[in-house]
Amino acid sequence: MEVVITARAEFSLKQIHAYYSEVATAEKATEITGQIVDRALSLDRFPKRGKIEEDLRVLGKAHRYILERHYRIIYRAEGNTVYVTDIFSNWQNPAKKFERNK
Repeated sequence: MEVVITARAEFSLKQIHAYYSEVATAEKATEITGQIVDRALSLDRFPKRGKIEEDLRVLGKAHRYILERHYRIIYRAEGNTVYVTDIFSNWQNPAKKFERNK
């Protein structure tokens, strides 16, 4: 399967990178975002392994999530493609992020 990281998810990755560049180092930021991307790309082998994202069930698109560190990688599979639709910290208020996905 092909894994596509959407513009929204890429924006989230840029925000994560900027945060860690500020509070740690650019190298640490690159390491963390690289791990998140690697985990997302691993969905090509078994996309249904993630848990159903209950808060997005109302959209009817079978969103799921997997975790990397304390980051939730939100995705959905359609045909032979997995779309990573968002990435956010589990330490963040989830209602804020889910409003963006509607």
